[in-house]
Amino acid sequence: MTKLQNEHRKLEDTEKGLSTKGEQFCSMNEVIKAQYQAAEAQVRIKEIVAGISEEMSDKGMAMDLAEAKKNKIMRAMSNVLTDFTSTREVNRNLIQSFKNH
Repeated sequence: MTKLQNEHRKLEDTEKGLSTKGEQFCSMNEVIKAQYQAAEAQVRIKEIVAGISEEMSDKGMAMDLAEAKKNKIMRAMSNVLTDFTSTREVNRNLIQSFKNH
């Protein structure tokens, strides 16, 4: 083999090596892009879940407030009915007392 053929073979070997490294670089670049996109998707999912959780919490608090208001109204109605019943009983007793005198 001549010196020129040796140099040509070395250049071909170098070209193959560089080509392989270039392919590895492109593959690695694609992997990094995919990992980045996956990380972005995870962040968006976490934001959505956090938003849903916050919304559910708000709805839960609204339900608690509504339940408290309902209970307050029910207590007030119960008190009114109790007062009405007591007043009716007193009136009945008064009427009965007047009838007896």
